[in-house]
Amino acid sequence: MDYPEEFSEIDGRIYLQTLLILPQGNNQDLSNVVSILVFHVQYKLRSMLYHKDRFLEIEDHVIKTAIEEDKDKASVPDELFFEFEAFLFQTKSVLDITIKILEHLFPKTFKVGTFSDKGSKLIKNLEEYRKKIPKQLVNVIDQKERLQLAIKYRNETIDNLIELLQNDKTIWLGKAIDSRDTISHFRGSFNLREYAFEEKNGETSVLLPKILDVYPHHFLKNTYCNCIEFIQDFICLFIELWLPPLFAITKADKSNPTLKIWLDQDLVAAKYIKFTLGMREWA
Repeated sequence: MDYPEEFSEIDGRIYLQTLLILPQGNNQDLSNVVSILVFHVQYKLRSMLYHKDRFLEIEDHVIKTAIEEDKDKASVPDELFFEFEAFLFQTKSVLDITIKILEHLFPKTFKVGTFSDKGSKLIKNLEEYRKKIPKQLVNVIDQKERLQLAIKYRNETIDNLIELLQNDKTIWLGKAIDSRDTISHFRGSFNLREYAFEEKNGETSVLLPKILDVYPHHFLKNTYCNCIEFIQDFICLFIELWLPPLFAITKADKSNPTLKIWLDQDLVAAKYIKFTLGMREWA
């Protein structure tokens, strides 16, 4: 059985990406803990992928069968809603597991056990953490110029994290979590219980039903793609915040010897790596 490229993407964006930028030698216990969490994140992403693909497979079969039988309409099977609902639950679950990485990178610092309030609580905690940075760094950096640079670099990482959280909340995350909460606590179903077919100029057009004012076919695809890349960025930026200030994540290229080996070996997962570890200017 061939290894699906979708699995390779998960391996690349989550496991290999983390492996490439998280130092292994000096903090093995921490690396082991984070690696375990990364594997759990990957499991949840595979669950999202399964429910997305299963939805598309069922829907494609319904549409194809109706067209072959020259029907004007086709009923929506209950299984489609079951898959949509399960996908949303796994989306919230993978976010909740991802954020647990902070418990090990920053013990007792951010105090967010789940991805609550669509990330707004974490943004507030990041702003609070920003206020503590000067005091933390002054104890380890005695040169004024380096201290100022270190504070500047820390603040840049925090700004990037806040921007990531805010942008993704607007683009996809807010809608995904709202939909999950609505279905979980209030209601949930297709607004129309059928597909409608119309033939024009020899081509058949399909009227797709919606769930909560979205076309699930497109919603599932977009949410999955956005979610996996968000998690990749989230993990990498928090690792950057955890590392000493002179380290920074940089755009991945073959200047990194490990990544070069992976790419030269045509390791499919490696093409999904976005960042390697670089050095900042240091006074």
